[in-house]
Amino acid sequence: MATKPAPKWRTIPGTDGAYSVSDAGDVRSNARRVSLNYPGVANRARVVPERILAAHFIKGSKAVTIGGKTVMVRRLVAAAFVRNPDPAINTRVAHIDGNADNCSAVNLQWLPPLTPGAETRARGVNAARAVLDDTKVKAILRKCTRKTNPVTQSAVAAEYGVSVGTVNAIVTGRTWGHVTGIVRGA
Repeated sequence: MATKPAPKWRTIPGTDGAYSVSDAGDVRSNARRVSLNYPGVANRARVVPERILAAHFIKGSKAVTIGGKTVMVRRLVAAAFVRNPDPAINTRVAHIDGNADNCSAVNLQWLPPLTPGAETRARGVNAARAVLDDTKVKAILRKCTRKTNPVTQSAVAAEYGVSVGTVNAIVTGRTWGHVTGIVRGA
């Protein structure tokens, strides 16, 4: 059984060595001494232990908070480990496998900015965890919108193993409009 190589760590610029990022997509607070400059406290310091920062998600992207500022993990990893062939043009970091949770350096690439209206992530049957396909979406729409004896959205959601919100998004045209022909807002 092959063991995973130890991650490589690099200091994040602008943090005075307080934070590092790994090629595996982790961000850590480095061990350091911090001066306590409170009124009435003279020459006191405390040791901040090394720890991996807990990531949270903002609009589907993995992020951490460093010094009170939220930073996208993919940008930190790419800046430290991924070669950018043309920094003047390539200003966007993308996940090669489309999985925003996978911020390892081998899964990131620098790309030019998206043009307005360009698709930013896999949708429909191309999404990584797709449960529905075009045929199922059409059946969901028929069941929920038939004139006589329509089925409730919650019953349809249970039948297809999706959330009520997903069914509602199909019926209202927020998603799968390319299949249903529903134009949102029309």
